[in-house]
Formats: sequence, C-alpha cells, structure tokens
Amino acid sequence: MPQIDLNGARIAYAQAGFGEIVLLLHSTASAGAQWQALAGALGSGYSVFAPDLYGYGESDPWPGHGPFALAEEAALAEAVLADAGQGPIHLIGHSYGGLFGTYVLLTEPDLFKRYVIVSPSLWYSDGIAFQMEAAAAANGQPSNVNVFLSVGALEDSRMPSDLRTLYDRLKRRHHPGLKLAMQIFDGERHDSVFPGAVSRGLRTVFEALGPRPPR
Repeated sequence: MPQIDLNGARIAYAQAGFGEIVLLLHSTASAGAQWQALAGALGSGYSVFAPDLYGYGESDPWPGHGPFALAEEAALAEAVLADAGQGPIHLIGHSYGGLFGTYVLLTEPDLFKRYVIVSPSLWYSDGIAFQMEAAAAANGQPSNVNVFLSVGALEDSRMPSDLRTLYDRLKRRHHPGLKLAMQIFDGERHDSVFPGAVSRGLRTVFEALGPRPPR
C-alpha cells in the first residue's frame, strides 16, 4: 500500500485505475479497505484513492497537540491527492467520511465536483456542521457542485432528522449552481444502508452532470 509522510505521520492509501479522480473516505472504526469492492468497480474508468484516515488502518495517529479538527483530515486528503493530476475530483464518504464531505462542502465546496455523502455524523462536536452551514450561507457558499445526501431510516434517531434539517437549510438558501438530492432509505441501519446508498448516489450525481460511472 502506498504511503506518504504528513508532518511526521505515516499516511497509507490505496489507489487504483485511471481517469477522473474519486476520493473514498471511510467510516469510524473502519479503514480504506472498506471501499475495496467499489474501488475495483470504478477503477476501469476513474482514478480512485482510498486513504486510511488518521489512526485507522495502516495510518499513524494524528501527531499534533490540542483539539483535533476536521481541517486536519482535509490536509490529509489534499496531501494524498497532491500528485493525482488535474481535472475534476469527486468525493464519496460514509459516516465519519460523510461528515468530512459535509465539512468540505460547507467550507471549500469547489474542492470536489460531485459529493456522495452517506450517513454523515452531523452530531459531531455538538453539531458543528450546522454552524458551518450558517457561515457558508453568509459567505455565499456552496458553489457549482452536485450533492447526494442519504441516511438509513433505522439509524440513530438523530441522524435522519439531522440530515433532513441540513437538506432543508441548503435548499432554502437557493445557492446558484448547487444541485442537491436526498434520500432516506427505509428499513436500513448505519451499516446496511451503505451499499445501496452509494449505488444510488453515484447514479444521481453522475447522471446529472456528465458521463455515467461504469456499471
């Protein structure tokens, strides 16, 4: 597995395929290997990167001091993609990876062209995502991106309602260029929703803006 050094920490990631870049971000208590099947499917038409986030899989813990912030994971993602080449970059994130996707959408939306965000942990840090959404609205973000949000109806009771709140707020802002879709999957929990939500999300964001991903 390839590795990079980031501020003294060893960061491992998997890479497969050639083409437009897709970044895959795993859930808590998982690792980049969570995406092995999807990376294989996408690798015929896309350049897929699946890092182990700080302290997961083969990556070292964050080497900094003080409170950890999502900006540190953003720096990790940018470092992994530093030599990936030019062109559109797309993000797929599940759970904690979905929270990271939400963070980037609300702070640096143009970093990715398409977002598939599954079961984001919007409760993290006392709901900081909603504070970021308010700041993004004041700054006129997000920009020209396509976003699919999803969650399982049987997940923790806060998660469907939190996602609905985020979706409603984003829709209410009338951001020019933002294409936004959401689905709550009946009968699905945090772990079981992942395959179907990713599949539906890929079809949604790619068919809306350009070529379909390989099936």
